[in-house]
Amino acid sequence: IGFTHAAPAVELGPDSAACNGTTVTLDAGVGMASYLWSDNSTNQTLDVTAAGAYGVVVTDANGCQNSDLINITYVQCIAAPMTNHGSGSQFSVYPNPA
Repeated sequence: IGFTHAAPAVELGPDSAACNGTTVTLDAGVGMASYLWSDNSTNQTLDVTAAGAYGVVVTDANGCQNSDLINITYVQCIAAPMTNHGSGSQFSVYPNPA
């Protein structure tokens, strides 16, 4: 009787958007024997600073592999100005609807 092992769990999350100039850290999870990212790096995490598709293949101690892919987009983020309306601090977003 042969034993089979389940594929290791890897979940990079849903496709995401981030503000221009920020870094998104992708984490393939702890406890794997090896990691191979789409840029050929081999760390558990990958710091992303550019839009694109990023993938990882993980291998567990049993030699079983699994992979995941995530798309990261970058957008221009605009800070909303703070205004004081007398009764407390509120903020306004323009144009309306934002």
